[in-house]
Amino acid sequence: MARHDDFLPVDAGAEARSAGLPALAEHRSPFGPGFRLSPRTTGTDGFYIATLTRM
Repeated sequence: MARHDDFLPVDAGAEARSAGLPALAEHRSPFGPGFRLSPRTTGTDGFYIATLTRM
């Protein structure tokens, strides 16, 4: 992100809610604009998912 200032993060919680996925919105990461999924919280492998938009 530091090298590509033409990209901006999209709010993950808002995107999940607008897509009709309110349960996914609960997994917004406290460390960034994406989702943080882990075996402990979701029973999945570990993932970080973010959506970016080009300005």
